[in-house]
Amino acid sequence: LLGLLLGPARLLAESGVKESDGSRPTGLMGGGVQAQGHVQFLLNYFVFGMDVQAAIDAPRFRHYDKQRVALEPPIGDGVRNALVAMGHVLIEQPTIAFGGAQAIVRLPKGYAAGSDPRKDGMAVGY
Repeated sequence: LLGLLLGPARLLAESGVKESDGSRPTGLMGGGVQAQGHVQFLLNYFVFGMDVQAAIDAPRFRHYDKQRVALEPPIGDGVRNALVAMGHVLIEQPTIAFGGAQAIVRLPKGYAAGSDPRKDGMAVGY
């Protein structure tokens, strides 16, 4: 309800994924990219099998409106050219525009955590 009143860009987008072996708390800040970044992180982790840090580090895209899309620099010319050929308009954005994520994952023995290099912070354990 609060998200409907304030709008999704005004809330931190924390999430948790519950599985039989435990939950995986995640968070991604970044206004309009929050939901998009969460989906990209979760796909990288669960579908593409990346570890938690690699899933956070992976290049992101951001849809703005209509055909306007921003891509992080590691996304290559092949993808860029294909998007333009389909009618998309690529816009340049600073790294900060792609959000910042943090996550903790329970492993069979212990935990793994990741923190986004796009923002300041780190994953530390003891």
